[in-house]
Amino acid sequence: MIVKIRRLSQVLLAPVVVLIVAGLLVTLFIGMPSRAENPYLYKGPSVKINGVKVKDKDFNQVYQELVRLYGHRQTQEALKNQTLEIVINEELVKQILKERKIEADRDELAAIMAEVRKNYPTEEELEMFLRDRGVKNLKALENLYREILRRQTLYVQLAEEKGIEVTEEQIRERYETMELSHILIATEPENAEKPRSQREALQRAEEVYERIMAGEDFAQLAKEYSDDPFTAEMGGRIGRSTILFFQQALEKNFVETALQLAVGEISKPVETRYGYHIIRVDDVKLAEGEEWEKEKENVRKELMLEALEQSGEMNTWIKEEREKAKIEILDPALRGYRFKQDEKWEEAARAYEKALKDKRYRRNVEVRLSAAEAYRQIGDYDSALEVLAKTPERVKREPDWALAETRVLHARGTVDEAKAVLAAAIDRAGEDLSDLYFILSVAEELEFAEEVEILKAKLAKVEERREAERRELERLFLEEQKKLEEVAGE
Repeated sequence: MIVKIRRLSQVLLAPVVVLIVAGLLVTLFIGMPSRAENPYLYKGPSVKINGVKVKDKDFNQVYQELVRLYGHRQTQEALKNQTLEIVINEELVKQILKERKIEADRDELAAIMAEVRKNYPTEEELEMFLRDRGVKNLKALENLYREILRRQTLYVQLAEEKGIEVTEEQIRERYETMELSHILIATEPENAEKPRSQREALQRAEEVYERIMAGEDFAQLAKEYSDDPFTAEMGGRIGRSTILFFQQALEKNFVETALQLAVGEISKPVETRYGYHIIRVDDVKLAEGEEWEKEKENVRKELMLEALEQSGEMNTWIKEEREKAKIEILDPALRGYRFKQDEKWEEAARAYEKALKDKRYRRNVEVRLSAAEAYRQIGDYDSALEVLAKTPERVKREPDWALAETRVLHARGTVDEAKAVLAAAIDRAGEDLSDLYFILSVAEELEFAEEVEILKAKLAKVEERREAERRELERLFLEEQKKLEEVAGE
């Protein structure tokens, strides 16, 4: 059961991204640990879906996790927009679950929780298990699994409505597994430094087999004699996989022999094109008996969920649900960013104008720069420069601000002023390669030929100096290492 719920969690409850749906994300953040100490706290309201406002707490749970994962390479505006997509889809799923009156099966939920208690009997083991799942206690874990089961039911219903079917043979192929180990005595050059002849390999394999039958440890003999480098260090363990996978990946003679062995039984040497194998079956699970009958339906559901995602029907479904829903983005900065992404510059400018009057964004640099860009795009250069002028002084020394002003001045036709701002940015950048390359990209975009040449020359000198410093450090290191070796040799 735990294995099953783990697989379902991977489908329904990955930390941030679960199902990529039309470029959007469907996910669940129930039980995600709070990160109130994180300075990236969003204050809403953000969005209303069919009359229901998303709570700031729910928005922040997603937003802070995205900041943790991607904050070093994406802007806050971009991360908030991704968060918005997630919470919209999440609220829609919640509403659909309520509308369809879908509840978790109580017996199934009880069985899952019983297995958790069984598998993690001590207080410490349970604490680690709960921490790994981002919940504080068993009640929160139960709520988490309840939501997993509810969503499983919803998505299976959806798959059935879309006409997705899973055959008995597919269920059997997913269910049936084997766990194998082997020792290979190779005859092929790629598997052994000194490959043996067929006769020599068979003789060695028979010797090893006889030693196993005499009571010597299989794993130890695998480490000593197996020519399979990938499994020898693990005592010959190939691991567990479906029987279907083994049939597709391994040679027919190997798999057919394994299927004839009982658990724990060891084969006599079996020939393949690689040499001779001694095979041990560590475990096998076949589609028969009481356990198969109990798990068959769970495997069917798992396959249905996979088929739903892979078919693209989930994408279609969430798009249809969004089109039917009444979605009102309440935050003007979030609206502005979305207009900017769609290059609806008039609408973006109006939205950002409202955002800058909102106390949440008056001192927000990203929003201010985006507003200036929107004004520049519609030709309102005075408004763009006014917005930039109200930026805090400490920010005005940053390349982002200087280059935003450079673009506005250039678009307005005051090229000399633009070049002056760019030159000041070059001076402030000093020898910071990242800043210099950023400035260079804008100089090239605006076709400032002279400034481009100046920047390229400066970059070449900085990089040459850095390389010389690196070589000198390497020389000093090697000299020091040589001295230490001489001292050690005396």
